[in-house]
Amino acid sequence: RGTIRKTWKQFLPQDAALRFVVGMLDSDAAGNLLQESENFNDLTLLANVKDSYEGLSEKVLAAFCWAWRHWTFRYLMKADDDSFARVDVLAEELRSRHSESLPLYWGFFDGRQTPKRRGKWKEADYKLCDRFLPYAKGGGYVLSKQLVGYLACTAGGLLRFESEDT
Repeated sequence: RGTIRKTWKQFLPQDAALRFVVGMLDSDAAGNLLQESENFNDLTLLANVKDSYEGLSEKVLAAFCWAWRHWTFRYLMKADDDSFARVDVLAEELRSRHSESLPLYWGFFDGRQTPKRRGKWKEADYKLCDRFLPYAKGGGYVLSKQLVGYLACTAGGLLRFESEDT
């Protein structure tokens, strides 16, 4: 988080905000996180979410639900903490959209990924076909408010997969 604060956060436009979402369930670092939150005012602490790689799908969905209920936004960008985002360029591109009424799911899409059928990352519940549907993979993606709302409102009925991108 410190690296992002020192690098690409500096390029955020005035009408954009950066939030780090952190799961607090079973966290040994609660005191440190509360202090960091007070110091930087850019943490969203989710009390009932475990912050682990295995629980990333649940955390991302919980973050979308939180954002839908508590934040004012037109677009939400989910980025990995080891990504460098050209937020100035992204913001300019989003401002140039011709219609904000159309939902947006923007990222690097790929439809060649096959679900793992064995091992730690096995996708036992994915039964649609032999490949995942195309999805934005990699270091991040952008969702419009409409899509975040859809995910938040239907969260209880969505299947969770091991890979949070899918």
